[in-house]
Amino acid sequence: WAWQWWESLGSPKWVCSPMIDQSERAFRLLCRRYGVGLAYTPMIHAEPFAVDEGYRKTYFDAWTPVDGEDDRPLIAQLGGDDPKTMLQAAHHLEPYV
Repeated sequence: WAWQWWESLGSPKWVCSPMIDQSERAFRLLCRRYGVGLAYTPMIHAEPFAVDEGYRKTYFDAWTPVDGEDDRPLIAQLGGDDPKTMLQAAHHLEPYV
């Protein structure tokens, strides 16, 4: 199933791996202009993301395309220690990654 998932992303040749505080949308889009086919968000803390709309708007920047550039495929990283909270946060992200 893993290979099928990879193919569903378009079998990207180049991947922009996540970096602490350096994987925001502007950087990801720049990398995509140079051939990156898959990118990661910076780590997102699941607990505040799950419950705070302001936190979501601040720390996830790929809700909609910007200037016609769609930041997809995109993998969002969640950090946390409570499975229920992680799931709740993931549900907020699911339509956008």
